Amino acid sequence: MKKSIFAIFLALAVTLTACNNGGTEEQTDSQSTPQESSQSETSPTEESSDSSSQSENPTDTSSQTEQSAEPAPPPEDCDFLFPDGSAGYYADGNSDDTEGFLIKDGFLVQYDFAFMRYALPYYYDTDTAPELYDFEIYEFNEDMINPELDYKYFKVQKGDKVGPFTVKDAWYKLIHYNDETENDPSLFECVVELEGSVTVDGILYCAFEDEYALAQGDMDFYPDPTSCENLPLPFNSHVTYVCDIQGEKAYAMDSDFYHVGNVNDVGIQDYFSDGQYAKVRLTLKDPKIGYSDQFHSRCEAQITNAEHLD
Repeated sequence: MKKSIFAIFLALAVTLTACNNGGTEEQTDSQSTPQESSQSETSPTEESSDSSSQSENPTDTSSQTEQSAEPAPPPEDCDFLFPDGSAGYYADGNSDDTEGFLIKDGFLVQYDFAFMRYALPYYYDTDTAPELYDFEIYEFNEDMINPELDYKYFKVQKGDKVGPFTVKDAWYKLIHYNDETENDPSLFECVVELEGSVTVDGILYCAFEDEYALAQGDMDFYPDPTSCENLPLPFNSHVTYVCDIQGEKAYAMDSDFYHVGNVNDVGIQDYFSDGQYAKVRLTLKDPKIGYSDQFHSRCEAQITNAEHLD
């Protein structure tokens, strides 16, 4: 039986609307209980850039923390809007029927780019901000886990520079429904594969037994975005919050959790001698970040160095 609560990211089912219908996103909110904590789903205030014209050369986005001014309205003949507000056309993508058996009344269209964002320096824990969590009634402070943050999305493609990383591959898939009058296109998958390393502090969770989406010994890492610059995140990620009931500590950060392998493979079992959570400094290699209609938000990385900070 689990001895503590850990945050499971309850994903954002992103629906892309056609240009003629206003181009807004639909998002769902998640809630947390003492038995099951989740990732908050806030509605970001977007400042999007006009990226309708694609560059053939790799782009350096290593210092891209803000977007340009409000773009001009998209062309009326566009089929939909991308997350950064630029115009999208089905004809610019490649039809993908490899996963057609998963789609009813439609097919996948794939593009050779994706969207992401950098984490904002938003972090709280109950050591420095005890008002974050009430351990008597098992509740988070709603204002602290649902802050109004200004998220900036940007487009990347293979070869681009993203902070300390280089984009190895990127793709964006949406579902084009056959009956467009009844169904707007919706996001199926948005993935960015990166090459490079980053060192970041954070909270490491280890599953002591088989759990949902985790086998015994599997670890999830919740990075502290104030400990490094340009931490890559899925474009639709939001504030994550997690509570360690046994250790009487709680955390909230603008981050997503990274799957970082099994404790037995990494050889850091001693980090969890006092419980399932440990404060650590990790060097992560070759992160893969993204959203999937099947797996929702999912980040992965390899640990190449670890230090216990408790």
